[in-house]
Amino acid sequence: MASSAVPRPVRRGVRDRAGNRCEYCQHPESHSSAPFTCDHVTPRVRGAGDTPDELAWACAACNGHKHAKTHATDPQTGHDVPLFNPRRQRWGRHFTWSPDFRHIIGRTATGRATIEALHRNRPQRLNLRHVLFIVGLHPPEKAQETMVIEYVNAHGRIARRDAVELCRLSDDEALSLLSRLVAENKLQRRGVGRGTYYELANE
Repeated sequence: MASSAVPRPVRRGVRDRAGNRCEYCQHPESHSSAPFTCDHVTPRVRGAGDTPDELAWACAACNGHKHAKTHATDPQTGHDVPLFNPRRQRWGRHFTWSPDFRHIIGRTATGRATIEALHRNRPQRLNLRHVLFIVGLHPPEKAQETMVIEYVNAHGRIARRDAVELCRLSDDEALSLLSRLVAENKLQRRGVGRGTYYELANE
């Protein structure tokens, strides 16, 4: 549930924590026609407050469809189950992408129920995901790769701390991303220890 009363510093922190993506459908705010908002994971009518641990960054569509819902029906079992909670659950545990990265697929009852309740595979969003995939901005992992390569093109090199700030990753996640790009022969590693950095391969 949206609220304009959430303090700006809290909103900014929630947005930054999410990497400017909807925490329910992973859509980037930079390619949305409507502003994103702080969603109360547990609705205010049920006693939720405005602390970061009670909020998630959400696109207007997911926020609107979720509204005050906390549970929905799993289309596979017919059981009423809790919706996905971005503060307590990992996205990858409950969802995955279809092979063409257009559809979100539920891995669990909560995942399937959330997809249905929030209409996360509506045709307009499928079309937009396809376009974003073509330009390298979807899924999030591909977008991070694109950001790193563009950064290296602009600055000549990138260090792990740069990748952390650029993609809003943890140290381990940034190292994993950079190592994968090295394995794919897109980057090459230079230096040792704290002086390690990465350049475009074959330069």
